[in-house]
Amino acid sequence: MDTYCFHRNVVDIDDAGRTAYDKRFTKPFDGPVIPMGAYINYKPISEKDLARLPAFGSQVLPGIFIGYDQAAGGEWTGDVLVVDWDEVEQAATPKDVYMKRLKAQEIFPVLGADGSFHFPLCT
Repeated sequence: MDTYCFHRNVVDIDDAGRTAYDKRFTKPFDGPVIPMGAYINYKPISEKDLARLPAFGSQVLPGIFIGYDQAAGGEWTGDVLVVDWDEVEQAATPKDVYMKRLKAQEIFPVLGADGSFHFPLCT
């Protein structure tokens, strides 16, 4: 619900051509607009995740976009929340999956050939 509401505040434009986010913080939202549940790749930052990277090859891990980190009052901090795809696949219970907080520049949406988002949990 948090991600849905945040998207409404940064995407919906009123009659004056402004978003609720722009009105509240007197600046337009300058982050990525990625739907919750979208497949992404992310640059790992923890020692555990860095150890999973191959010596040669891709330096990103697969994940799922969860939402945006917000400061008190609702302003975006510049960070996003993701979960690791391997943790989701191997989890016995939801408690086995932990959200990771990353800089928005450290995630990369995986788009289809037509430019659409992919939602791995729906397939």
